[in-house]
Amino acid sequence: MATNVMNQPGPLQMKGISLAGTNLKGRDLTKSVLVDCDLSSAILHGAILVKADLTNANLNDAILQDADLTEVCLKNARLIGAYLWRANLQKSNLENANFERAFLEYTILKEANIKGGILREAKLKGSNLAGAILQGANLDGTDLVKSNMQSVTLRDASLKKADLREVDLKGARLMDADFYQANLAGAILKNTHLERANLAGANLRGADLSGADLEDAIMPDGNPYDPKHPRRGW
Repeated sequence: MATNVMNQPGPLQMKGISLAGTNLKGRDLTKSVLVDCDLSSAILHGAILVKADLTNANLNDAILQDADLTEVCLKNARLIGAYLWRANLQKSNLENANFERAFLEYTILKEANIKGGILREAKLKGSNLAGAILQGANLDGTDLVKSNMQSVTLRDASLKKADLREVDLKGARLMDADFYQANLAGAILKNTHLERANLAGANLRGADLSGADLEDAIMPDGNPYDPKHPRRGW
């Protein structure tokens, strides 16, 4: 099957096929359909997967460095330990996808739908997630240092012990999010919605919370936010 794939031009149309370990480096797979396919450990370095459908695909440990995944559908896909350095996932559908321990540094995830996604202990340093939807996502222990997260939706998301140093969260919707022991030193939280958020044990040293709504939020000292003493507890 791998040999046939290498010789087949244009988009691929497959379902439930094993392509594990296949070398598809640099291939133009625009609008390909690879639903339920096994692409674990596949080499997709620099591949073009614009508007491809990889719903339920297995991409564990796959190499997707510099790949163009604009508007790709990876709904319910598994990308545990995948390597996506500098990949473009703008406007992609990553709902309920599993990126646990994946390497996503300097990726473009602008306006991506990552609702319910698992990014636990993933590496996203310097990535662009502006406008992304991460409602209910799990980002426990995730490295998001210096990422652009302006206007993201992280409602009900879990970011326990996440590294958010110098992250730009301007205008983000963070209601009911769990930032327990997260590192938000130097983060920009200007005009964010932090209603009912849990900031217990979080590091807010040097963070900009001007204009932030902290109604009913739990502050780093474990006490509720006090509008009469806005800096108490952190």
